Amino acid sequence: MKTVFITGVSSGIGFELATAYLKTQTHNVIGCDLSPCSIEHPNFTYYKLDVSDLDAYKKIVDNITRPDIWINNAGLAKLGGIEAIRFEDAAKVIDVNCTAVIYGTQLAIQKMSSPSHGHIVNVSSLNGLIPTPFNSVYAASKHAVVGFTRSIQEELKLRKNPIRVSLVLPGFVKTKIMESHQDIRFPKWLDWAVTSPTQAALEIIDGLNNNQAEIICGMNGKAIKTFFKYFPKSTVNSARLLLSKNWREAVGLDKIER
Repeated sequence: MKTVFITGVSSGIGFELATAYLKTQTHNVIGCDLSPCSIEHPNFTYYKLDVSDLDAYKKIVDNITRPDIWINNAGLAKLGGIEAIRFEDAAKVIDVNCTAVIYGTQLAIQKMSSPSHGHIVNVSSLNGLIPTPFNSVYAASKHAVVGFTRSIQEELKLRKNPIRVSLVLPGFVKTKIMESHQDIRFPKWLDWAVTSPTQAALEIIDGLNNNQAEIICGMNGKAIKTFFKYFPKSTVNSARLLLSKNWREAVGLDKIER
């Protein structure tokens, strides 16, 4: 039996990853989250954890089986105009989305040593590649995860450390983060293009099985990344269409405030 460690396991992609691995009957799953988790399975162990609390994180890691796969998935968002976001909320987003990924990667490498083997997975977002208005703090945290993960990938290569590291870049996925900001959300008329967390999880697992260094989730994610590669300004400017509440905002006659 292999062991998978997942943060942010109570909902969204983390929940679906845990469920998918448990269905194989070949994996034990250790899941962490601040919120209770509804998964009930003999091969599942849940720990309540704020991933930004390093001391609490260390205590849990000291008491778990050495994982074969470690998925840093926990995330938090606070959307809105930058001056409307409270300082403490901005700090928490950075702590959970970025600092905790660094903690998790450090702890994973330590746990997977002697001899070194395993697979670390850091979940970022396409917001980690593309500038997104009214989403600046979240985007900053996800940009940091992209830079950090790519740097660790290169570092481990130079050190000839066999631990693998993958970067996950979901596009628009129907999660609590996406649904929790009703004034800034994906337009309902484009709901057909949103990826389900179940599909995202299956694509991530397939990517890990094929040892992909970077995994883009969902058709919308792949399309957005490709469009941004060739038409970066147009991709960024398309945010106006997603944020507009009426045609005047959409065509630029009225300013957009959120």
